[in-house]
Amino acid sequence: MYDLYELEEQNMKHNLRDWRKALRTPATYRVGNTVRIQPQFVFLIGIIGAFLLVLFYYNWSEKLPNNSMHTWNKSYKIYNNTYPLTAAYQSGDVIKYKIGIVTDLDKNSKSKTKPNTYISYLKKGVLSYNVKKKQITVSWEQSNIVLSSTYSHKGRGMELSELIVYDGRLLTFDDRSGMVFEIVNNKVVPWVILSDGNGYNEKGYKGEWATVKDEILYIGSMGKEWTTAAGEFETFDPMWVKAINIHGEVQHLNWISQFKAIRRSIGIEWPGYMIHESGGWSESQGRWFFLPRRCSREPYNETKDEVMGCNYLITADNSFNSVHAMQLSKTHNPKHGFSSFKFIPNTNDEVIVALKTTEFEGKTATYITAFKTDGTVLLEDIFIEALKYEGLEFI
Repeated sequence: MYDLYELEEQNMKHNLRDWRKALRTPATYRVGNTVRIQPQFVFLIGIIGAFLLVLFYYNWSEKLPNNSMHTWNKSYKIYNNTYPLTAAYQSGDVIKYKIGIVTDLDKNSKSKTKPNTYISYLKKGVLSYNVKKKQITVSWEQSNIVLSSTYSHKGRGMELSELIVYDGRLLTFDDRSGMVFEIVNNKVVPWVILSDGNGYNEKGYKGEWATVKDEILYIGSMGKEWTTAAGEFETFDPMWVKAINIHGEVQHLNWISQFKAIRRSIGIEWPGYMIHESGGWSESQGRWFFLPRRCSREPYNETKDEVMGCNYLITADNSFNSVHAMQLSKTHNPKHGFSSFKFIPNTNDEVIVALKTTEFEGKTATYITAFKTDGTVLLEDIFIEALKYEGLEFI
């Protein structure tokens, strides 16, 4: 009996030693019929696989195009200040610049040959400036470029009101749909849509002028209360200005007080009015410049408005507390009104080239002129074409 207990105790000790040995010895795994794998080896393979996966992901993601990620932060994009887009050519005292002008054909913008299509004309030319003699001449290419689009608002579109170079791109604005287009290879590409007034309107923004200040694009409307054809007040929507950054983000700016200050500089108060189609900021002068198209001390009347062409250059500091007006040529034709202007590059913003348009009894025409900011005329009104051009830019 004792021998049996002793034998059983010896067996228990022997089994305990086997369990301890098993705990100290890593388990092995059978793969198939012959291969055995230690867990350390499995763990090592897992680590190597994870490392290769991470390495592949980063190498692959670095090859993705830049536009695969949001880049709204300004640090990801530097403003392109190229201006003009085409380098000037100088021969002796004469500097030559490439310029472009664009039409607003109003209801005639609708194509007569293509359904649901609207057109505008882009005319290119060369402006020559004799720096020594202070003389300016302009020559034009024989044929116009047709710009077309199917974008519209209530059956009207491509009524282009301005041209401007911003962030290295040539932009234009449809004052019916509120569309901001980029002109690329003689085609228009939509960029931003602007709504009227404070931005909460179905109606497209009637953008009429544009300028660049501190790398921000400012687009202004006509700066006049919206009224009926008889001059009865409806809204302040055309007295708002849009500010757009290089990412296409829009802010809506209330400029009612600024526009009132501008027209007050020549003694106009409501119900008198002033209509703007050209305005710009001068970095070198530190002032805003405006060449109003129409101005009247009488209430707005749709018929009389055709002969209310304005003849003033108005400037303002950034706060619009200091606003000055200067009357221009005394030979002014009241049927003519400014539709666009730009400073000639490299003149310290002291020389302006501008477009004047006329709309009288159903007929339109456009003229080009140039003068210094002190009023000295360098180029008298020169007829361009029997179309209404509302945008001018050095391209």
